[in-house]
Amino acid sequence: MSEPNEESLYEALNKGELSAFVSLVEAGIRVTSREENISRLFFCLEDVRDPKILPVIDILSLDLRRYGGKPLRAAAHSGNRMLTEYLLEQGADINFHKPDMVFPYASTPVTEAARENHFELLRYLVSKGADITLADKYGDRPYTLAVQNKNGEMAEYLRSLEPEGWHNEQEKLRQLKSYHLPAAMTAYFKNGALRLEFSERESVRWMVFYPYLELREFRWKRKKLLSLMAEMDNYSDYLLLWSPRDKRIWYLDTEQEEFCPLASWEAFIADPGHYLNGMVDGEFSE
Repeated sequence: MSEPNEESLYEALNKGELSAFVSLVEAGIRVTSREENISRLFFCLEDVRDPKILPVIDILSLDLRRYGGKPLRAAAHSGNRMLTEYLLEQGADINFHKPDMVFPYASTPVTEAARENHFELLRYLVSKGADITLADKYGDRPYTLAVQNKNGEMAEYLRSLEPEGWHNEQEKLRQLKSYHLPAAMTAYFKNGALRLEFSERESVRWMVFYPYLELREFRWKRKKLLSLMAEMDNYSDYLLLWSPRDKRIWYLDTEQEEFCPLASWEAFIADPGHYLNGMVDGEFSE
């Protein structure tokens, strides 16, 4: 029988054997002081809500001021208030936003709380100084995610904390000036239908545009773009993007990292079902 080691700690937690985990720690088994090991430990603790575990974690003497950001974001995503509070008390970066395999979009803990509708946890993070204005790689911030989730109470709360200019049409017009949107396109986003349906299509039967004030700036490999689509039927890995450089709509398959031109605004809005279904079927890939 092999001697207990660091792997034994993770194994005990994965099996839900907290008493075994405690015994191993008290016997001197430790977690290597590296970001990947500390993140793994807290991943295994994700579903633990018993505060009796916290003094045991203290025994491990982890450098959470340096390596607590990743675990904090994961705890906020899973809605674990106990671990979120503990990590902040230990000095974890409340606005940590480096990308990793689990959160490749470089989101913050408060953004993940918003994404998963953890409203009370989000309020707690805000009370501790979380920056709600930091957008992730794809332009999402807590407010826009609350809107997408149709969580009106959360959206209203976050809007009250954001700069007023972000919700002002004249300020938005100034912000979007460099994107050279056609006049007809601007008018559509202000007054046209945001939800489009094409039930005769097979793969994608509807899509929803962002409202004009929620169009978000986005960068892809140094390209300055504008994200147009909030959601669409059956697929979550595609972004619909406006390129001011050639004044066309492009799409980004975020899973395959495929960035391809789609159509002019006039052509797209005349038959969106054709272009979206062709997009997911690979018709426009290069």
